[in-house]
Amino acid sequence: MNGLIFIAFGPEYDKMAAHCLAYSRNYTNIPITVITNLTENQRHEKWNSVKNIEFKYIDKSQDSNRKIKTSINVISPYDKTLYLDCDIIIQKEGIEQVFDLIEDDSILLNLYGRWDANKKLAGVYRRTFVNNFVSLPANIYYGALVGFSKSNSINTFFETWHKCWVEGGSGRDMPALACAVKKTKIKVNEISNKDKIFSWLIRKDFIIQHEYGTYLRKLVGCADFKQYKPFDKK
Repeated sequence: MNGLIFIAFGPEYDKMAAHCLAYSRNYTNIPITVITNLTENQRHEKWNSVKNIEFKYIDKSQDSNRKIKTSINVISPYDKTLYLDCDIIIQKEGIEQVFDLIEDDSILLNLYGRWDANKKLAGVYRRTFVNNFVSLPANIYYGALVGFSKSNSINTFFETWHKCWVEGGSGRDMPALACAVKKTKIKVNEISNKDKIFSWLIRKDFIIQHEYGTYLRKLVGCADFKQYKPFDKK
């Protein structure tokens, strides 16, 4: 069975996920699992309008959201899983075809860019690369979309991603994702803008739209809120 999986820790992200998935249900009825640290009576009432959805409760603090994300392979109930950040909508039919791109012993990712050896790294990328003994060149991928199936090589990849995230300071997950791809040498099925599957910018002809400013929040009827990223203050 194929399915989508989301993480929504804390009331603000729970509210965002509920509104985004209520909107997305207009374009797909694929099974959805939401990983949450809120009990049923704590979740937003908007969930009542979302069908074919399962909640998996984990009794962890909001700071654990990326710990869960980098270990989500052991949580997913699906044979093929497409993880998406909770501030994402499906805005066109066709999400089912994305699962055809998820192959055994490989990872499906959206390419951000390719950094050569002359790239000057700063901040969290430099710390994460140095602490994990990874050097450029490297491919950088968005962390908002990750597709995978169940296999030993996928388990190794996620274990490495989690370890690289810890060694990088347990902050943003994209630097650690790049390190894990390079360290494990896992096969990556890359999607890019030409595939019209995933976009960070406002592109209404793409299947998946990531949050862009307040555009998406207004579209789904969710009030603005401050993102929870305490590690950005370190």
